[in-house]
This record gives sequence, C-alpha cells and structure tokens, in this order.
Amino acid sequence: MLSTLLANAPSSVLREYSDPAQLEPCPFRESAVLALLSWVPLGLGERLRRLFYRSLFAKADNSFRIFPGVELVGMGSISLGNQVVIRSQVSIEANSPRSQVRLGDRTVLDRGVDIRVVPGFPDCQVNIGADTYIGPYCCFAGPGNITIGQNCLIGSH
Repeated sequence: MLSTLLANAPSSVLREYSDPAQLEPCPFRESAVLALLSWVPLGLGERLRRLFYRSLFAKADNSFRIFPGVELVGMGSISLGNQVVIRSQVSIEANSPRSQVRLGDRTVLDRGVDIRVVPGFPDCQVNIGADTYIGPYCCFAGPGNITIGQNCLIGSH
C-alpha cells in the first residue's frame, strides 16, 4: 500500500520530504511522556518529570524544575542549563528544522511565558543567558535569532 502511495505522489511532495534533515523525529514518545507526566503535582511530579524529560531534551542535567502544566514541543531542540526553573503554563515550541532554544544556568521562566520559533523558518535560535528571569506572560517568537543576555530581568506582560 505504501509503495502505491509513493508511486502516485507528485514529485514535488517527494522532493520536499526526501531530505531526512527536514523531517521532525516521530513525536509519539515525546507526546506520550508529556501526556502522562505534565499534570502530576508536587514533589513527585517534579521528580518524575526530571527523570523522564531529561532524555528527551537536547541537553539537560539533573537539577532543573518543571512545574505541572508546561507545554513543550520539539524537546530534542531545547537545551536546559543547570538549575533552570520552568513554572506552570509555560509553552516552548522549537519544532522547526535545525532550530534551538537554549536556557542558560539558573534561568527562571515564570508562569505563562511563551517562547517559540516560527514554523517554516529553519535555523532559528533563541538563547537566554544565565541568571535571567523572564516575568509572567512574556512572549518571544520570531523567524530570526533572539538573544537575551546574562543577569537580565524581563518584566511581566
């Protein structure tokens, strides 16, 4: 059946998806882990998320804290420094090809922060430096690169 579909597919579609670098890894494992663990409250939830999420991130040590209700898309393109804190209702999307979101050591993303790379724009980099606090409901998105330095405080809204 697959061979029939491929034989009848337009060549432009096959060309668009034939480059393995353009294909996003199967998100099933990421989605399953997030669905099972993102809602678990208190210390147990934090420990379970730390244990299972660590293998899904591009880079993460064992000292990050992720609160319940965090939405993470493209975890293989997200890197966490030491002692990063991500509070509830934060959304991070890094699902464009070759894009990266990097959170420096001791970065805190307060509740409702939204960080994303724009789909369809590859090579987008979002870098947040060490010892930086991003206040509630701040939004960062763009087809270009975004860099926030070290020791910064960005207010809410």
